[in-house]
Amino acid sequence: MKKTVRNILIMAGVLVVMGLACLTLWLTKPQAEEISSSSAASTVSEKVLSVEASEVSGILIENEKGSFKLIPDPAASEDDEVSFTIEGLQKYKLNTSLISSVSRASLDITAKRDLGELTDLQEFGLSGNGKAKITVELKNGESNELILGDDAAGGSGKYLMKDGVCYVVTSMGSAFLSGKAEFLSTDIYEIADLTKESTNSEGSAVEVKDADVLYRILFTGTNFPEPIEIVQDKKLIGGYRVTTPITAEAGTEWFSNLITDLKSLSVTQAVAVEVTGDQLSQYGLDTPFAQIEFDLNGEKHTLKVSEEDGGNNRFLMADDADVVYQVTSDTVANWAEATLMDLRTSYVWLPNINEVEKLTLTFGGKTNVFSITRTEDEERSTEANKVYNLSIKGPDGKEISYSATYQPFYQKLISISVLSTESAESGKTPAFTAKFEYFDGREETLMEYYPIEGQDRYAAYLNGGYSGQTRRSSVDNVTALIEKLCANEALKEVKE
Repeated sequence: MKKTVRNILIMAGVLVVMGLACLTLWLTKPQAEEISSSSAASTVSEKVLSVEASEVSGILIENEKGSFKLIPDPAASEDDEVSFTIEGLQKYKLNTSLISSVSRASLDITAKRDLGELTDLQEFGLSGNGKAKITVELKNGESNELILGDDAAGGSGKYLMKDGVCYVVTSMGSAFLSGKAEFLSTDIYEIADLTKESTNSEGSAVEVKDADVLYRILFTGTNFPEPIEIVQDKKLIGGYRVTTPITAEAGTEWFSNLITDLKSLSVTQAVAVEVTGDQLSQYGLDTPFAQIEFDLNGEKHTLKVSEEDGGNNRFLMADDADVVYQVTSDTVANWAEATLMDLRTSYVWLPNINEVEKLTLTFGGKTNVFSITRTEDEERSTEANKVYNLSIKGPDGKEISYSATYQPFYQKLISISVLSTESAESGKTPAFTAKFEYFDGREETLMEYYPIEGQDRYAAYLNGGYSGQTRRSSVDNVTALIEKLCANEALKEVKE
């Protein structure tokens, strides 16, 4: 055979082999590519399932997170449109809009594409129970079984199989892959406003919004080695008093933000329901990072959170519900991460100057008593705000100027700041005391300042309870003015 003829035959053989290889590849290529061709599957919309809600006894959903059943809500009136709830979870606050969306999507399914009967179901996430198995149970005893698979090629929906036929549907979303806890509402509570009676411009009585009142709050948990309790005290300028572990006035900006945050609570999602005590450690809630009990506007709640999960999230439980939620740390930071210094004012006490009838100062072994009388200034007073003129007499009975001497001294006295609430060993005898007695006969207030050995600080006590550490210089600046106060020396220039 000539060389040229032999080469031609060899090339022809190669072409035959290549052709057979291409044919084999075309016949065995993945069906995902096959069904992506417009010539391989019908693109005409096709009704897969259409069932009236009134015909349904239940919709069972099974997926990797467990199983749960949607059932007609037994609490609904017979005259109402059929609505669904989750069997066994009726006592919880549920996300009714999500439940409604899932039930509608289960009962009325239109396919975007009909893929016919596929041989390799695993490739589409449809083998076994797939990603989720949905069984629509009818009151007549019949049922419809649906297998939900992977996301369809190109992100155009999900694969669905019914009676062996596979489809691409767009109405069945990720909710079918959720656990039953994720159907709980993420709105935990919302506390109602307080109201008060007022008079409108027409002279009619109307109800208007009043200021929120936090009657009591208690902080515990690993972030609070010592419990912190704060109660309402209307006699204080800030309106609140710390009772434990120190005695102090509350009402800071942090505290005001805390009240706002406690008014309502929404979380990211519920992660577990019907949680038992043995399961709490799984979420770090057997010994919570922070727990708060409070009474706001007459409504009481208890919240507890875990430590951060390594990101910006914590687990949370509310009241006595056996549900664990996920919440961002920012949502609970104002109470979970609070410190005693955040919650208390930076001063030992702030008695209102207009309410003090007698001030007794003891320093250097000498006691000085200042007596105050007050008269209402009728021209400047209103029904809601009384204005008083004060008259002060010193230890010798002589008059002391209110504006030039007494008022600037008083301001300096109550402005002694607390630097730390850390306990410290102090002497047994106070270096300086200030006692306040009031016109309305309430219990007197006693401030005491004890020197802390080896430090340039005083330990401040309020009515016998520890309040914190202050700078020695702050107290010394006050005691240095006592003689000038007694002598009625001007401490501030007063413009006529």
